[in-house]
Amino acid sequence: MEIKRKRGRPLGSLGKKKIQEAEEAVPDNTNTIPVDIREIKKQIRMLRKIKKDTHKGSDDRHDLCKRIRELRKQLIPVQIEVTPEKSDIIAKILERRPEYAVLGIVLEGYTIEQLNFHYEKILHKARLI
Repeated sequence: MEIKRKRGRPLGSLGKKKIQEAEEAVPDNTNTIPVDIREIKKQIRMLRKIKKDTHKGSDDRHDLCKRIRELRKQLIPVQIEVTPEKSDIIAKILERRPEYAVLGIVLEGYTIEQLNFHYEKILHKARLI
């Protein structure tokens, strides 16, 4: 029985939650370690969606938080790799923009292509300090 308001949508359709099975969203390869960064990020997003639907303080939620933390630990070493090429570009950028060191901006997390693009952008701009 739908209760109609004066205008707009019927009242019964407001706040209706979508039915989603938590069993389908859980990845089957939880024991294997994904190597691809995108795959790790995809699993983290999926686990966070499931975590939102569970009750606070439940054992399932604690287990999900633990698995998310483990995946994030895998993600950190993959992203920050400093090669000699990257350190040269970072040195050039910091020479051009010394305020990055003062502000605490970490440039090691970016790729070489991103750092080259940024260096080309700031090359013809005036120094701020």
